[in-house]
Amino acid sequence: MVARILLYVVTALLIGAHFLRLGNMIGVALSVVAPLLFLVRQRWSLLLLQGLAFVAAAIWLWTAWQIAAMRVSFGQPWLRAVLILVVVAAISALAGALLRSSSMQPRYGDRRSAGRRPSIMCLIASTGWCHSMRGPAQRIASLTRSRMLAL
Repeated sequence: MVARILLYVVTALLIGAHFLRLGNMIGVALSVVAPLLFLVRQRWSLLLLQGLAFVAAAIWLWTAWQIAAMRVSFGQPWLRAVLILVVVAAISALAGALLRSSSMQPRYGDRRSAGRRPSIMCLIASTGWCHSMRGPAQRIASLTRSRMLAL
């Protein structure tokens, strides 16, 4: 888990350096502060960090495209610069993808049960509307009611 967090921090610092080069101080501040969300032990913080890593990868790919277009128009070599930026984008995407691993879930909540909310069938079963249902719908409502009572 520590290696995954360190990879994310390196990715955040790289995108922060990119924003610094562009003179975007808001981007620099967000890039430097974003890894502090690892201190929040909530599922939403992990999802936000993952989304930011994927956005960083998209920014690197867009930058690679711009550099390639500029260098081709000037007749300069472009392949090495594009390859470097594509590798950096892949590392950023990897840092985001690794946040969904099973080693991160115990600290930030189980992804299978954290987002689970009562369904409409639970609502129907709790109000007693299932008595007017026939066939499979009645069986589903009664099963849902028994599962809801077990909680």
